[in-house]
Amino acid sequence: MTPRPIERPLRLFTGLLLFTFATSHFLAHASGLLLLPAMETARAVLLWPWRTGPGEALLVASVLTHGGLGLWALYRRRHLRMPWAEAWQLGLGLCIPILLISHGMAGLFSDEITGTQLTYTRALYLYWMVSPDLMLPRQIALLLILWLHGCIGVRGWLLVKPWYRRWAPVLGALALSLPLLALAGIFSGAWDVERRVAVEPAVAAVANPPANPEDAAGRAALAQLSGWLVDGYVLLLVGTIALRQLRNWHARRANPVQVTYPGARAVVVPRGTSVLEASRAAGIPHMALCGGRGRCSTCRVRVSAGAAALPAPNPTEAAVLARMTAPPSVRLACQLRPTSDLTVAPLLTPRDGAAALVAIEEGPATGRELPITALFVDLRGSTSLAAARLPYDALFIVGRYLQVVGEVVRRHGGYVTAIAGDGVMGMFADEADPGASAASALRAAEALWREIGGLSEELAEELEAPLGFGIGIHTGVAVVGPTGCGTSGSIQFIGDPGNVAARLEELTKDLGATVILSDKVAVLAGCRDPDRLERREVTIRGRDGTLAVRLVHRREDLMGALEGG
Repeated sequence: MTPRPIERPLRLFTGLLLFTFATSHFLAHASGLLLLPAMETARAVLLWPWRTGPGEALLVASVLTHGGLGLWALYRRRHLRMPWAEAWQLGLGLCIPILLISHGMAGLFSDEITGTQLTYTRALYLYWMVSPDLMLPRQIALLLILWLHGCIGVRGWLLVKPWYRRWAPVLGALALSLPLLALAGIFSGAWDVERRVAVEPAVAAVANPPANPEDAAGRAALAQLSGWLVDGYVLLLVGTIALRQLRNWHARRANPVQVTYPGARAVVVPRGTSVLEASRAAGIPHMALCGGRGRCSTCRVRVSAGAAALPAPNPTEAAVLARMTAPPSVRLACQLRPTSDLTVAPLLTPRDGAAALVAIEEGPATGRELPITALFVDLRGSTSLAAARLPYDALFIVGRYLQVVGEVVRRHGGYVTAIAGDGVMGMFADEADPGASAASALRAAEALWREIGGLSEELAEELEAPLGFGIGIHTGVAVVGPTGCGTSGSIQFIGDPGNVAARLEELTKDLGATVILSDKVAVLAGCRDPDRLERREVTIRGRDGTLAVRLVHRREDLMGALEGG
């Protein structure tokens, strides 16, 4: 069944609202680092909007709506094969109500049912002193599970924002810090409650009020109601799973759909299954960077047979197809739910780590001077490349490019030492034979030329023109060692070779070359016919005098100069 357009906005709105509530709640917890009075003040201020009538109504409605949409998402899935982030988000989300119901009921109805206000003083006394083996672990588990579920969802939403990659480290640090501060605040506040109960009768009266038969009956009624709600939710969850299995069994028996892939591989799935779900169910690699949410076009397929009987694109799919000006034969696999047999071909083929950034290499434990050859490669036109595409699509292209660069540098004995956007710095070092490292850098440059050209052919459907790039190469002495403190880390170098290599790459744009290498590199590498490369004297910004360089306009000239052919 095609989801209604309101489903995703509603899930996003309720999820963000609940995440905002959790954030304010955790900040109140964290104030426990300043001891109990600060904790109670923070609770009164930060949680006041949620304690009003409209705030409580909105909060309860969001919990019910978001939880119901989670059960609906489980029911709609034709199989449970999914990327790990989706699996964790769904699994954690389904566990939250079991832990949340009793906690939420106490927070909402404690005053009305038990006649006892649930303050931090009372709650921490119960968790820390009355039931440290049961209630405290449950609350800690709820805090961690709820926060992890929310962070996965927020990250999936923010990934499509063009500014996210720049701010991701800051947001990640905040996401990690807040639950840790909240836990520290809980422990600090609980220790303060224990201390105050022992010496302050007023605090002891709030934390452990005198026994009252009416209050005891209210607490028993609240506990019983919470138990019924938990049992009801578990039955609802089990019923959802059972209905899903029944639906799949019926769909397999009644009018299944066959999806045929390249190589005549056919997959029979129940009617209503998306093409992406069919691929995953059969273990067929299928790119989908946004997780099948219709936020990118990397899962797109070309329909070569059966297109006439396909349902029209839903609003989500139509918007993406319109933005990428796709022809009628191209559809999004995550949104396309065929009602009859069809033949498709995925247009982007995933590879291991295809969308992942290349890893920076691990290097020696201590810094020391070494003769190195630095190679800097940068993608041209990346700004316009990103502006004309959905963020996930641009990320896929840049990710594949970075993967190619990393593989080539490592294959030729080099190290990837730095990544800045789409610029990659590689280092080639052979202390015993600096000439060999210079020659390896030149061979890597030739291989990069060839491999990036092959990548342009692979992504021909995606690109209006082949990928452009520039490479700068220089050699010299640099201090090589790990970054940060400690005995090991990512290899890095500091010195003239890297700065000059980056400046030479900049000059490739002005001088109309693809590769510029210093004359020193050509000599050190033992080029047998360097004169076939154009020689220039250039000025390097921040460096006195001029530098003799060689300009390479054709890939064949680079290897011809090195081999003398």
